[in-house]
Amino acid sequence: MENIFIDIMELTIPVSIWIALLLMCSPLLKRSYAARWRYYMWLFVAVRLIIPIRFKAAAPITMELPESVGKIAIQSNASGGSVSVTLILTVIWLVGMTVYAGWQAAGYISFSRLVKRWSRKVKDEAVLNAFDEAKREMGVKREIEIKTCSAVTTPMIFGIVKPMLLMPKMELNKEDFKPILCHELVHFKRNDIIYKLLVMCAVMIHWFNPLVHIMLKAANRDIELACDAEIVKSMDGELRQRYCETILRIVHNGRTRACALSTCFIFSKKTVLERFKNILDEKIKRSGVIMFCVVAVSVAVSGGAVGFATERIAEELEENLQIIERPAEPQKSSEEIPEPSEVPESDTAYVPESSVTEPKTVETAPRVKTEQSTPEGDQIKWVQPVNDVSIGADKQEIHDAIGEPDTVSGNGFKETYEREDGSTVVLQYDDNGTLDTGYIVVGE
Repeated sequence: MENIFIDIMELTIPVSIWIALLLMCSPLLKRSYAARWRYYMWLFVAVRLIIPIRFKAAAPITMELPESVGKIAIQSNASGGSVSVTLILTVIWLVGMTVYAGWQAAGYISFSRLVKRWSRKVKDEAVLNAFDEAKREMGVKREIEIKTCSAVTTPMIFGIVKPMLLMPKMELNKEDFKPILCHELVHFKRNDIIYKLLVMCAVMIHWFNPLVHIMLKAANRDIELACDAEIVKSMDGELRQRYCETILRIVHNGRTRACALSTCFIFSKKTVLERFKNILDEKIKRSGVIMFCVVAVSVAVSGGAVGFATERIAEELEENLQIIERPAEPQKSSEEIPEPSEVPESDTAYVPESSVTEPKTVETAPRVKTEQSTPEGDQIKWVQPVNDVSIGADKQEIHDAIGEPDTVSGNGFKETYEREDGSTVVLQYDDNGTLDTGYIVVGE
């Protein structure tokens, strides 16, 4: 789960940059491009945020995570265990995602009960005939039920499994009623409830990113603008003006309780004014297909442009430890350990403290490849802790090379580093704080 959280973080940073660019350029692009390309662009970005596929070959930016994030642990005085900072952040992310999902689910269930209680099937023949005519014009062949609901003040499509068209109780003539029906049928034909569900899932996963929440509002606005553009493309100026007047009448009818998974007809006053401007604009605009392709490819590729170097830090740490693993051998006495003068001067020897009467300090001797056992019975393997640190190095040099230890003995003479493979690196210091011995516990 921690790896998934890292993948989400690596994805949200570059995609957020594109979201910010799209939001900043949106006022300029609206002048020349139709709303439909933005409608599909937000859908693509949402799907990209849901699927954290990383293109490793396209990751020119590597963000170094400090060892404090990847390695430092918070010690528990009671159990002596440790919890990584990454794990804590992962748990916070999961809790936030669960809370957001629960909040949206509770709102949907509550609104469903309200609709079920206050909705009735439409029996007015004039309304049903207008509805059938609108379905033929919009090319809708799937069955959809139309109901009146006193709990809503705006027309909307509601429902995931079995969507229905809800109409408020208000008087509208056929000429004004028909464009409203066509608008909602466009939502139904494009499966905009599923569209909103996908965008909401992206927000749920990236709930900590404010730009994703702004994207949700922009997507909801562009859904309405794209539907309006589809409805008025064959209207003249007079019909467009009447369509705006109908929307204005619905605005005065009141506000409906918000539900995320519905095509609510009215949003803020700013959005309503933007819709009027879009409806009355008879200028022919570009489809934006090329623009969509360019941005879509850029978003897809840039999703792997940032990587956190957590794995490389771990690999470097393991390389620095220079682990030597050999089959178990009988314990050797101090007489069997070669003296520095008997071997080449290519490495540093680490002499087990339990094998000699007094610890030795050897600075230019080769590594002694041997296995011993601790007094507690643990099998240990002797290693050189780091390439450039030998016996006699002080604690600060060790810490600069391999990081801070997980545990330290009460007198400060013994330090322990827990490794991912379950083994433990133990370093022991003398009274002067210089390295005396070092070994890895590989088993009991």
